[in-house]
Amino acid sequence: MSSKDVNYYTAEAESHIEAGKYDMAIEAYSKAIVLDNNDCDLYYERGLLYAATEKYEKAIEDFNKCADVVPDTVPDSYEIYLRRGICYLSVGKEKEAMKDLIKSIDIFPNFHAYRNRGAIYYQNGNLGNSLNDFLEAEKILEEGYEYMIFLAIGHVLWDLNRKSEARSYYKKSLEFVDSSRFGVSDDSIRDMRARL
Repeated sequence: MSSKDVNYYTAEAESHIEAGKYDMAIEAYSKAIVLDNNDCDLYYERGLLYAATEKYEKAIEDFNKCADVVPDTVPDSYEIYLRRGICYLSVGKEKEAMKDLIKSIDIFPNFHAYRNRGAIYYQNGNLGNSLNDFLEAEKILEEGYEYMIFLAIGHVLWDLNRKSEARSYYKKSLEFVDSSRFGVSDDSIRDMRARL
């Protein structure tokens, strides 16, 4: 079979993605992988789709294949560890998630790895490291995530009994409610306002 066949299935997968047909896109990438099982990009793209459809264990398998062959010196290799770390977190494998998030940051400091690692620290009561990671994430903030990161920083500061600073971050968070990429619950807003 020729690489044109792989390109055909890759184009088919991309078309299915645009139509929101993720399972069909997974099938198309799987057909392309049968033709070229050495192409890390095919595994990576299929891994993203598995993650998007909450098939995290399968996503981890695909990201493992990439991590095994892509050197850390490749500019976007941090993405493999970031995505796999988030999948590990989704299936409750916190230790593996933390290892991948650390590796992702070591390769290329990025908002999502800091934010997710900060959340793990927070859940485990490690408020100092949680605050440090959330503040690092704030420095490289991505548009649409302002509400989330300011709220997270506010919560950590509140728990550290630094109420005045927490209130400042809660106010900043409220400024971004309408532009948040995530649904903002009325309870969350009410809780923040009660602390102001």
